[in-house]
Amino acid sequence: MTNRWRGAVPSSTAALLTALAVGCSKDAPKAASGILTGATAVANGAAFLSPFDAAPSPDGNTIYFTGVDPAAGAALFKVPAAGGTPSVLASGCANAACDSSIGSPLGIAVSSDGSKVFAADPAYVGGSSDTGYIFSVPTGGGAQTLLAETGGYNARFVTVSKVGGSDNLYFIGDDKTDGAAGIFKDVSGTVSTVIKGGDPQAATVAGNGTVYFIDKDGSVQKVAGGGSTASALGGAAANLAVSYPVGMALSGDERFLLVPVVDPATSTQSIARIDVNTGASTLMALGLPATNTEGGGFHKAANADVFSFVDSGAGSTGTVYVLK
Repeated sequence: MTNRWRGAVPSSTAALLTALAVGCSKDAPKAASGILTGATAVANGAAFLSPFDAAPSPDGNTIYFTGVDPAAGAALFKVPAAGGTPSVLASGCANAACDSSIGSPLGIAVSSDGSKVFAADPAYVGGSSDTGYIFSVPTGGGAQTLLAETGGYNARFVTVSKVGGSDNLYFIGDDKTDGAAGIFKDVSGTVSTVIKGGDPQAATVAGNGTVYFIDKDGSVQKVAGGGSTASALGGAAANLAVSYPVGMALSGDERFLLVPVVDPATSTQSIARIDVNTGASTLMALGLPATNTEGGGFHKAANADVFSFVDSGAGSTGTVYVLK
């Protein structure tokens, strides 16, 4: 994987210091400000390779992530947010004798009740000639459940949002009829199109159904809840320097988007904090090692101010982080 430079992300030291001061005040808790102050490595080592995406449990106590098991091939893992040895929830296989459907799980998301993990696998082979499905696995371990309605969409990113009191599954893939890339929504087994066109890379959804996404060109865009037309956020968020795979999440109060980017001044990973109303962005330094240049998935816990983030190359095999 290589970083794709999409232009400079302006950084204002004064704005950052002001935001930090507000975020640390008693009247404005950090959960409502979208301020992240540091990253902690929670998984690294011989148990896995090349993590692609990671998502926290709703309470933020467990991190689920996708990657490669050296013995069993492509896999879903979980690890305590406090750190430890990852365990495998589901895996493919690494030799010709195996007949596993799991091919390349890239995206991962967790249900709002914390009972299951969803994985978007563009190489998953289902019960028909279709390839590319979303499947789920119980967070406590168990058999896979295939979301048959997602077959043929080549789903490669997935996120869960509780809209109108129930979980809606949003995913990025390709339209089954014309092959156009887009964002799709799966509600109670029925897939509908949110938007088609461009090349969406990651998305997050507000409680009112507004969909924010990053396109391949690094632009941040939104689709109003119930709408079908995207509009670009203006200001400094117009051309982010993101790497692939990329991720994004909303702050707890949904005022800000948080996006992993490459700091053009240091060529290392940082997080851009983007105002959803103006598009203005500020870089947040997280103290990540200089070797962190292959950032990937990024998600927020549904009920806690905890974020997960991966770097596929950090520590030689890749590292999973918790950000707070």
